[in-house]
Amino acid sequence: MLLLIYYIPAAAPALGSGLPAIRTGFWAGQRGLGGDLAAEIGVLFGSSWRVTLVPSSNYFQKNNSMHNARTFRDKLGRGELCFGTGIGLADPNVTEALCGDLDFFWVDMEHTALSLQEVKHHLMAIKGSGTAALVRVPWNDQAFIKPVIDLGADGVIVPMIETADDVARAVAACLYPPQGTRGFGPLRPLDYGRRDIKEYYEQANADIIIVVQIEQAAAVENIDEILAVPGLTSIAFGPNDLSTALGYRGEPAHPEVLKVMQGITDKARAAKIPVGVSVGADPVHLSRLADMGIQWLSMGLDVTLMRRAACEVADKVREHCNAK
Repeated sequence: MLLLIYYIPAAAPALGSGLPAIRTGFWAGQRGLGGDLAAEIGVLFGSSWRVTLVPSSNYFQKNNSMHNARTFRDKLGRGELCFGTGIGLADPNVTEALCGDLDFFWVDMEHTALSLQEVKHHLMAIKGSGTAALVRVPWNDQAFIKPVIDLGADGVIVPMIETADDVARAVAACLYPPQGTRGFGPLRPLDYGRRDIKEYYEQANADIIIVVQIEQAAAVENIDEILAVPGLTSIAFGPNDLSTALGYRGEPAHPEVLKVMQGITDKARAAKIPVGVSVGADPVHLSRLADMGIQWLSMGLDVTLMRRAACEVADKVREHCNAK
């Protein structure tokens, strides 16, 4: 159970349900509380304090290490359109500020200088927020995947996939035996030893989000086999590399590239595999991709969105002043 402790001043206006609380504290533990609970709290904290007991799951469900993953999975399962952005800046204030407005973050370790320590800070900033952290690892290698999920990432994005065997290797690296080959050594996901290990084993395998990127010509050719790999959660397009692989370098919105993406999206949706993409932040192009059935959209990168917002404001003010 979770113990909620309320401080009630002598003359305080009623709030909401009638409980005139002006500040709230909580603690949870194994301490036995017998007899008159209210009297005991009065002894501990003073007569102006009141207490109520609620099921601990109401609190710990949101503070559970996989809450964000389950929230994102549920949204995908309901067919919701989800929005996120790429994270390349080290400062966790970025993710903390944005997590209330976005469904996920594409935390990029492939094309940025983010370290494992900096990734951990981002994960700590968004814990329990309902916004999932999908970490793109540099390569399809267990040595890259294992430390990221041991830090508590809600999912991994594996780049440069070409074959079903590549996907099977990525899936195995994310799952504990017997389904996979992940070695045991989490710390944050276990709440530093507070969680039951057996329960965590099952939950981790069920909730981890495993995404592979479709950005190679071979992956296009092998898409049917890729989509059939057990354990795969989602696929995501890398339009820039995909357009290069298809012979249209620098033209990720070329009609032939979009045609290939549409065909793959249709197959994935038929297989009940959600489709995502990481692109720029052009609303017109993003809308086009959403119309194609791409369900989760990573819009640009933190620093490019910041620059874009600053430029838009400055340009509008400059335009106004120049029109005088």
